[in-house]
Amino acid sequence: MSTEATALWAPAEDWPQRYDRLLASTGMDSRQIRHNFSLTGVKAGETVSGALLRQWMEENGRAERELMADSGATGPRALVIQASVAQRDLCLQVLGPLTTRLLLDGHSPAPTEDWVIFRESGTESRWTWQESGTEAPGEAGIPEWITLVSATLRRWYPWFRKELGLSPGAFWSSAALGLSAPFSALYNTADSQTLTTLASEWLNQFDCDVTRYLEWLPATFQGQQCAIPQRRGCCLDYLLPEGRYCGTCGVFRKERLATLHPNQSNTATTTRPT
Repeated sequence: MSTEATALWAPAEDWPQRYDRLLASTGMDSRQIRHNFSLTGVKAGETVSGALLRQWMEENGRAERELMADSGATGPRALVIQASVAQRDLCLQVLGPLTTRLLLDGHSPAPTEDWVIFRESGTESRWTWQESGTEAPGEAGIPEWITLVSATLRRWYPWFRKELGLSPGAFWSSAALGLSAPFSALYNTADSQTLTTLASEWLNQFDCDVTRYLEWLPATFQGQQCAIPQRRGCCLDYLLPEGRYCGTCGVFRKERLATLHPNQSNTATTTRPT
């Protein structure tokens, strides 16, 4: 990394400042991110039909019934597939937007099972959250948010693992993708090495296994420099009737990396804070 880039990401700066500078380096600003991505949940006065994640976790069999009702499939393997895709969507549709708000504003609600909602079928985004009202949480600053979300993910994992059969790779790589959403939004506009370094450092702030199951790499794709997140796991979407492999999937990880020609020698390495 150049001397200028090193100065740009000085450790003394806080995360909103660092992310703002990353945005500025692409010619974008926070207004464009807010315009391009949905970052709000259900507001006071809005009606939403569905179940709280806490109800899934506390009511025996409810999650299985609601997941399988839409697919018409049966059997343990079908449940694992539906659950893996649903948990991925939870991370991308709730954890991702709230992480993006955190880095844009310096504060954001920290998602918990008490106010995350799985909506009834017929909606494009199945997961949402209570934005305001008595059930909604307050805003948390970055240090508190990181601590709360790390604890929430560590609490969710054994339930998804035991009750719905998710693999460690599926759960933690999806969680890592959600936490990486602010950086994924800039994957082909920011300097690839700078983005890789910053995104990797961000994941290392969390006291859970997200860093074990996602790796950010600088790469060349169709002649364009970009930074790509690569899972060490799979959400199993490709096993659905109309499913597909996503660009981050670990199933064809080696083949994809060979195609993208990542600059492996320049890949950032970071150490988790103790």
